[in-house]
Amino acid sequence: MARSWELDIRAGDAAAPCTVRVLIKGVLEGDAVEAVPSCRSMDELKAEIVRMKGELDGLLERAQQKMRAIQSGSLGVGPADPVQAWKKMETLATEQEMFDYFNALDASDRERVADYVLTQVSMFKGRGPVFSERYDASTHLLE
Repeated sequence: MARSWELDIRAGDAAAPCTVRVLIKGVLEGDAVEAVPSCRSMDELKAEIVRMKGELDGLLERAQQKMRAIQSGSLGVGPADPVQAWKKMETLATEQEMFDYFNALDASDRERVADYVLTQVSMFKGRGPVFSERYDASTHLLE
């Protein structure tokens, strides 16, 4: 089964600077999501669990990095004016920082920023081409 782990981090309030959710995206069966595909032996099950642990460790590291950035104020996550959000994204030092900034926005803000970038920004200079290549219209994330 093709499955992916999705990290959803959003800015919070004074009591909790941010909230974190971990989602499993994959094929739904009723009300359940298959976390481990059918295994035919203990060795297959062990290998799958080791692989999942590695994915979750990577997810935890990304969450820690994003939460530190949110808490330090370096991402400036909040309701986004698409023009201002794009200007901020263009000034970030690395593409990964741009991805983290964009992905930390609320889904509705991500959609508005993406609409602005994809319809108003030149795809021939700056970070426009990177954005257009890495934007996933179904998840509204930069991947």
